[in-house]
Amino acid sequence: MSKESQEMTVSAGGEKLVRKGVLVGDVWLCGGQSNMEMTFKTNRLPCDMPDVVKPGEVPMIRHLKVAPVKTNKLPKEVIENPQERFLPGQLKSGWTICDTESYKAFTATGFFFAYTLAKELDVPIGLLNITQGNTRIGSWVSPESIAMVEHKVPRESLRAVYSKTPCTNYNTQISPAAGYAIKGAIWSQGEANRKDGDEYVWKVTALIEGWRKKWGQGKFPFYYVQLPSDEAKRAWWPPIREA
Repeated sequence: MSKESQEMTVSAGGEKLVRKGVLVGDVWLCGGQSNMEMTFKTNRLPCDMPDVVKPGEVPMIRHLKVAPVKTNKLPKEVIENPQERFLPGQLKSGWTICDTESYKAFTATGFFFAYTLAKELDVPIGLLNITQGNTRIGSWVSPESIAMVEHKVPRESLRAVYSKTPCTNYNTQISPAAGYAIKGAIWSQGEANRKDGDEYVWKVTALIEGWRKKWGQGKFPFYYVQLPSDEAKRAWWPPIREA
């Protein structure tokens, strides 16, 4: 662990690559749909910053956004198979240092999580932001993990929102990220699976086990945000929370 910015040099043959401002700490994968994707500058639902939280005081927090891809513009073999590398344009800005301006583009849920950890543990925290609004959990599970739960969940119920193909976000966003060593994952599933009921527990099982197998780091921590109470949705959301 290193809280002080370091310079890293990688050499191979006659080539040399230098990276400055490198910290060594814990990286957390922030996954899910719009409730995890939401930033402090989202026009529709901007997140407020409490006065007691000072983003400029935690430069140990770093943020990396992995952009989703437009699956309708990609070859079928790309979206239907786990990719080993990110596609061009998915890593637009690289790791961003937290300051009074940059934090506004961070995942808000992830920021508060990282802020708490950085303050309490005194270690650098990296947020690997892999999110996309209006996605179902079936698009985030691995192809292998679907086979684990097919006896409990119909395969067609694991489809994506706009496609019959499952695993699209896993194949194009999660699988290429598996080269990053992570401390654990946090997950926020939104309303796209609101009608799943008891079936949701098997989908969550597939998600967690698939991610853990891909990283090969054992049973790393996996925390999640449940759907909140909502009087208008009372018939749908409690079973999802229970699952």
